[in-house]
Amino acid sequence: MTLISLIETAKANGALPYYYLKYLMENMAKKVFYGHPCNTDDMMPWSKTYRSYENEQRKHAISPGIPPGNKKPRTPKKRDKLLETA
Repeated sequence: MTLISLIETAKANGALPYYYLKYLMENMAKKVFYGHPCNTDDMMPWSKTYRSYENEQRKHAISPGIPPGNKKPRTPKKRDKLLETA
């Protein structure tokens, strides 16, 4: 239920859920493992820190708006099956 809430909060604030969840996981891990103080304002999808992170991530993505690795799978065609049996 918490995950759904995070995703919907990201959507409601114009953030891409993929990048928002990635941002949370990366920054929360740094704060826990390295003992940095946790500023919850920086973790919100409307914060300037997150917005700059998302812009940087989208700039380096192959096609903006689509997270890396989400290519549409190629569906087999009848022609391909005929070639395999030949």
